[in-house]
Amino acid sequence: MPRAKKIQDVAPVIIKQSGPKPIVIIFALIATAIFVGGLVFFGQQRIVNQNKEELEQSKSRISALQGQLDQLQNIINSGIQSQQEGTKYYNEKHGFSITILKSWNKYLAEERELSIDTGDFDSVDIYFEKEKPVFNIAIIDKDKWEDSQKSDYYKPIKLTENDKYVFSFSFHKDAEQALIESLRTDIEKIVSTFKFEQIPQAQVNIEKCSSDVFSITKGVTKINISAFNNQNITTTIDGCFHENPDVLKTTNKYIYFAIKPEGVGGYILYGKYVGFYRINLSDSEIENIFGNDEESSLITDIDISSDSSLAVYKLISDDSNEFVVKNLETMKDSKFQLPVSGSDMQFGNFKFSPDSSKIAIAIGYGPDKERGSVYTLNLSDKKFSSYQTFDSKIPYIDSWKDAETLNLK
Repeated sequence: MPRAKKIQDVAPVIIKQSGPKPIVIIFALIATAIFVGGLVFFGQQRIVNQNKEELEQSKSRISALQGQLDQLQNIINSGIQSQQEGTKYYNEKHGFSITILKSWNKYLAEERELSIDTGDFDSVDIYFEKEKPVFNIAIIDKDKWEDSQKSDYYKPIKLTENDKYVFSFSFHKDAEQALIESLRTDIEKIVSTFKFEQIPQAQVNIEKCSSDVFSITKGVTKINISAFNNQNITTTIDGCFHENPDVLKTTNKYIYFAIKPEGVGGYILYGKYVGFYRINLSDSEIENIFGNDEESSLITDIDISSDSSLAVYKLISDDSNEFVVKNLETMKDSKFQLPVSGSDMQFGNFKFSPDSSKIAIAIGYGPDKERGSVYTLNLSDKKFSSYQTFDSKIPYIDSWKDAETLNLK
C-alpha cells in the first residue's frame, strides 16, 4: 500500500486590488483546481489499479499453493502408499522414512527445531539442492495439533499420527513458488512414500583373513559391508577373524559391529564379544572403539542406547567390577564400579532403558553356588539401585518392559 504523502502548511496568498480582477482570479483558481484534481484522481486510480493487480497476483499465488496443498491432502487421505525408486531418508529418532526421487540427486535433509506459536517441535527440511528449500515435515505433539491449525502463518497438513505425535507437511517458508510449481508432481510422489520404519540393519561379512589363527591385533581381515540405499563397502580391519561379526546398530552415519571370540571355553556367564568397531558411511573409515593394541582375554557384552549416543561395556582393568559408558559423539568415557564384588562374580547383559537414562546390569556368581542379582544405574545422578536378588539362579535381562520395569529370564 503506498504511503500517504505529508501535506505541508502553505502561507496564505494575499490578493492585491491592483492585480487582475477578482472574477478572473476565481476562474483561474477553479481551472487550476480542476486540472490538479484530475491529475490527483488519475494518479490515485493508477495506484489503486496497481494495488489491485498486486493483490490479485498474491491471491493467485496463495490459491495455487492452497490448491497444491489440497491435492497433497487428497493423496494422503487416499491412504495409497507409493513405491518409488530413489534414495531413502530415514529419521532415526521418530522412526519414519520418505523416498527421495533419483532426479533429486543433490537433495539435502536438515533436521532442526521448528518454533511456532504453539511450541518447539522436531522437524526436517527437505531441499531440492543446497539453498533451494522445498518442504518441511514436522513432528507435533498430539495435544498441540489443534492449536497449530489456528496459526495465521503456519498451515500444516496432517500426514499421519502415532500414539504421541502428528506428522505433518508444509511448504518451506522460504520456498520459491516457481520451484514448488515445477516440482509439484515430484513432491506428491515423495510425500506419498511416507511410512514408519527403522533403518534396515546392515550386514558385515568376513571375506578373507591373512592367517588361520584368531587374533585381535595380528594380521588383516577383509570385510564387506552392505547397508541401506544400496551402499556397499569393502575394506580391511586389523586382526584375524573368521566368523561374521554381529551388527549392533545401523544409523544414518555409522554402522556399529562387534567381533565374537573364537575357541574360547570355560564357565562364562556373560560376555559375547572381544572387539567393538564402527565404520563411517561417508568416508568408509573404521574405528576400533575398544582400542585394543594388544592381545587380551576381555570378553564383554555391549549395548548401544536407542538414540545411538551411548555405549556400555566392561573394561580391561584390575577392578573386576568396573565398566564404562562411552559417549559415541565425543568418544569420552565415564567409568563406573558396581557396588558389589567377589572373586566368583561375573556381570554383563547390559540393557539401556528406552529413554537411555538408565542401564540394567545382570550379576551372577558361580559355579559352586549359582546366585545373582540385577542392578540399575541412573545416569543422571550416577546412583545404583538393587532391582532384584536371586538366591539360586543366574539372572538374565531380556528387555525393559517400560521406563521402570524389566523383563527378566
